[in-house]
Amino acid sequence: MTPLATLAMAMSLPACTPTMDWRAVRLEPDARLQFPCKPDRHERSVELPGDAAPARVPARMLVCDAGEVTWSATQYTLADPNAATAAAASLQAVLLDNLKARDVQASSPQVPGATPGTAWRATMSGQRPDGSAVQARALFVARGARVYQLVVLARPKADAGWIPAAQEFLDGLRWSV
Repeated sequence: MTPLATLAMAMSLPACTPTMDWRAVRLEPDARLQFPCKPDRHERSVELPGDAAPARVPARMLVCDAGEVTWSATQYTLADPNAATAAAASLQAVLLDNLKARDVQASSPQVPGATPGTAWRATMSGQRPDGSAVQARALFVARGARVYQLVVLARPKADAGWIPAAQEFLDGLRWSV
């Protein structure tokens, strides 16, 4: 092999390195999912918008970046399980507004183990707060008094492989018995 061919091959190796390292991650107390990178954990109290007075609820978030894509899962714990559907709808509206979402394609999938009728899944284009373009995939679903928000945000330079990976991520939410 010529030195030039060897150099060309060596330079192409980083492009073949996988940017995703899938791992099982637990969202307390009973939810788990597969993340394509090691997530950071954040916990805080957040104000959920709604028809009534806004309520402060605990939120647990896992977030990481891999391959020009941000992966996040947030669990909101409500005081009243009957408020879960409305809370999920409010969170959906906040996401759409924050991203200045357009070209939204949404569905209401069946999610095993979730409270029936609470799942909302969407694909959209939008903008980050800095104005840069983003493609997004999201899933909102409730189980009892907990609302789950899974979001995947891909920057323009993201490899096309992010789309099936996002599908796997959103499909991967599971609960212990």
